[in-house]
Order: sequence, then structure tokens, then C-alpha cells
Amino acid sequence: MSVFIVTPPPGKPVGWDLADAEAEGWTGDTIRAWVAECKRNALPTGGERLAPAAKTKLPLPELETGTAAEQRKTWPPFEPPHDHPQAMEALARLRHVSVDGVKLMAARGLLYFAGLKDKPAFIVTDAARVNAQARRMDGRQWEGIAAKAQPLPGFCAAWPVGARESLAMPFVLLCEGVDILAAHHFIHAHGRTADTAAVAILGAPNSIHADALPLFAGKRVRIMAHADEAGRAAAAKWKSELDLVGAHVDAADFTGLLMADGTPAKDLNDLTRIDPKQAHELEDLIPR
Repeated sequence: MSVFIVTPPPGKPVGWDLADAEAEGWTGDTIRAWVAECKRNALPTGGERLAPAAKTKLPLPELETGTAAEQRKTWPPFEPPHDHPQAMEALARLRHVSVDGVKLMAARGLLYFAGLKDKPAFIVTDAARVNAQARRMDGRQWEGIAAKAQPLPGFCAAWPVGARESLAMPFVLLCEGVDILAAHHFIHAHGRTADTAAVAILGAPNSIHADALPLFAGKRVRIMAHADEAGRAAAAKWKSELDLVGAHVDAADFTGLLMADGTPAKDLNDLTRIDPKQAHELEDLIPR
């Protein structure tokens, strides 16, 4: 495995432009429409969140907290993994990770089990329940959305799961989506539980929430980029955001690495099944 220094994408610097928000001409009617939309869908982020607050002079939490809280009341009860050892073992088999890795993620408060749409599911979330995503325990797609990842109502897509929980640790593996399970697998396997956190952005199109960026200040961050164009683009975007707070960032490059069956590894989870002949390539997976 090698690392590459990601290049920030061209264009405007990361941040919010309130002048643009004012230019859009927010009115009382548009504010009401915005709130109504929040009741149906995920809360907007970036300028979409700040624009109504700037126009109405109302505090942002007053505008969005209520709608998100109402949506979160529909979430199923979350079951602590330590109450379900067989489910932890089943999840480890499903994701090809160690049970110790599953236990570590659970101990950090980022993993739960639940029933959703009459299906057993595991939930990737943060302690404050700002963001949450459900996946079926059988690995199949959710009915109605033709996707394996089901965001829970009222979630904030831009909030990185595990960011606040990483405060005490100087090293961070920044992953995309459910790769956070594989990250905990490797953190445990490499004996780095004392100094390394795993944080997940639940979707490559998402930017890192501005309120979360200071949590990475001064940290050594390695992005576990997916080995495709979208993964590299996401890594470049996240680096440009993390640079604003003085994080020290690079990205893992999985090019040339193979799984045990000979197929190219495309993400961190694939590396839990790396060809034994290449296992030495992962010795420096976690930075020092």
C-alpha cells in the first residue's frame, strides 16, 4: 500500500457565502416551505441551512432542531451490541471483519442493532444521534429505495460519525460509509486502539459539516479513499476542508492490491480479505 497527497478540487473555497443566501431572496413563504421540506426529508446543509437563518434573524438551532427532533422520534429502539453477542458474530461474518473490531466500534458508541421495516439491521451512528444509517443484517438492499444504506429520518448527512468521539485521539482513519467497521478491525489488529479513531462520512458526495471541522484540528488524518474516480474526488474534497483547520492529511492508495480470490481491492473492507502474499503491504496502513 502507498499513500498519495490528494489535491483540492478547483473552484470556490470551502465555506458558506451569506451574500449568496441574501441574493436568493428568502421570504416568509420560502421559510415555511423549507421547514415543510425538512419534515419530509433530511435537513439541508451548508448555505441551505444558513440562508433562512440569515434572512429571518432566527437562530439556526431554532429553525432546524425541532424538525429533526420530530423526525428522530420515528427511529426504532437501538439495542446495545453487547446484549447481542450472536448478532455481533453474524455482523463480523457479513462484513468479513473480526469480532474484536465489531466490539471496539460498539464500545465507542458508534454501532447498534435495531429492527427496521421488519428486518434485523445494524445502525452506524454517533453518540449524539446527529447522523444515522441502517443496513440489513442479511446484506441485501432495502425495499423501496434499491440501496443497501438506509438513512434514518432527521439525519444530518454531512456530520461525520465518530468525529466528536475521536477528540482524545491524535490519529484518525477517515472512511466512507460502512468501511468504518473495517477501520475498527484494522485499528484493533494493529494494536492502535489507544491512539487511533475511525470516523465515517456516510456518502462520498457529502462534505464535512462546518461544525465538525474543528474536531479534526491538528490531527493526523489518513483518508481511506475508494479506489475509483469518485473515491479520489471525495478524498480531495475532504482534504480541502480539513486543511482549513490545520489537519495533516493524506490518503491511502489501494492500487495494485488484490483480495485472496485475485480480484482488485476497491475499498478498505476488501482489504480484510487481502491476498496473504500482499499482507505486508498493510503494515503502514495506520500512520504514525
